[in-house]
Amino acid sequence: MLRPTTSILAFLALFLWGVAGGVLAQPAATPGDQIPPLELPKPDVDNGGMGDLSDEIPDLGDAPSEQLPDQLEEEAGAGDGLQSVLDEADPERLFDGYGSEQEHGDEILVDYLAPIYSSGEWLNCGRWLANLDFILLWRSIGQETLLGEDAVQDATGAITARRPLSTANVGFRITPGGRFRLGKFLMRDVYNRDVITEIEYFGIVDFQVGTQLAGIGNLGILTAFDPFFSPGTLFIPTIGGFNNATFQRFEYSSDLNSFEINTRLQHRLGRDRLVAMPDGTWSRQLASGLVTAYFAGLRYIKERENLTWTSRASGVPLDVFRGDYMIDTVNELVGLQIGGDGRLQYKNFNATLRTKAGAYVNFGDSQRFILSNDPTPGRVVFNPPLRTKQQDEVLAVSIEASLRGAYHFNPNLTFRLGGDVMLLHGLALAPEQLTFEPSRGRIDLNGNVLFAGVTAGIELIW
Repeated sequence: MLRPTTSILAFLALFLWGVAGGVLAQPAATPGDQIPPLELPKPDVDNGGMGDLSDEIPDLGDAPSEQLPDQLEEEAGAGDGLQSVLDEADPERLFDGYGSEQEHGDEILVDYLAPIYSSGEWLNCGRWLANLDFILLWRSIGQETLLGEDAVQDATGAITARRPLSTANVGFRITPGGRFRLGKFLMRDVYNRDVITEIEYFGIVDFQVGTQLAGIGNLGILTAFDPFFSPGTLFIPTIGGFNNATFQRFEYSSDLNSFEINTRLQHRLGRDRLVAMPDGTWSRQLASGLVTAYFAGLRYIKERENLTWTSRASGVPLDVFRGDYMIDTVNELVGLQIGGDGRLQYKNFNATLRTKAGAYVNFGDSQRFILSNDPTPGRVVFNPPLRTKQQDEVLAVSIEASLRGAYHFNPNLTFRLGGDVMLLHGLALAPEQLTFEPSRGRIDLNGNVLFAGVTAGIELIW
């Protein structure tokens, strides 16, 4: 008796020999020909007393057999083949995007499982991404700085009424700006996270504000920076060109630019779901949920400010009475930042909360220019003008948060809308550098600025 392994090998050899012999001996097929049924050799094996198995196998000789592909095409005739049917069919009818079966005659042409909402087809479907946002940004004015007061002095010499000229009189107007981010998907790590490198520019922001004060009191406008200025008491002005003026004005401007490069690790959604459709077919769809990401990188922030303060007396020539004070400050912050975000992802939209913080070295710079004339004897005037420059370095920090919603028009285009807030600490603000001390060599780097705004933009993936 043959061993079972030998019997199986012999059966397979005979089967392959029979198939090869039958195919090679078959004449060229003509339309209407059928392949005759194949008779298999009976293996010489012990069937355990079950008898002749051939008695249990029905005779399929009269049943229609499958035809060869070339026979099908010949039977269909010119222009009536399967490919011609597919070419002439309406693609939207065949691929309706919901997995339903579409029929042509008695044959089902398509049984399509549509992955239109799967995480692989709908999200992260490219290698590059770009965000372009338009921003309306507000900026705090910083710590209030009192420049002068329109004063009224009574008979005793005491100042009894005042109207201030201060940096807090008006605030910065809401200013437009922009943000651009370009990223590239590098790889997917062993923890199923996307590794992305990103560069981002934020800026084109130019804040401006200005206000003025006309003196109507009997003393005119007195400067609060006079060393002997003390509201409510007897005051003898000593700074020429900025005391007893009939008109004063200040203009304050600031601009902000930021560049950063980050490496980002972004988790993916869980496994996709198979959803039963109303017509009985199945559709592959993403499983909604929370997606987290973390990033770290380098950042450079440049914040520049300019303040111009002018003082005049009505009807008096500038070579007799004038006061001009100009301050320029530059803050260049270089350092590291880290952050993360959480995104609630659904089929067509998501909501993202993002936070980040950075630590920097601020290379601060301040320059001032003072020019004044005053005919009053004993007053200090700056003519020729006083020019000074101070530089220093200090640790600065930034804290940011943003909340954004997005709607996916298609896998490659997303509309974004949200809000941002950012706090910068450790800046040299122009109003805080004002002083009439000629020998002052110190720069004040303790300023704080708060930015807040709304954004709208698009995201492209390709």
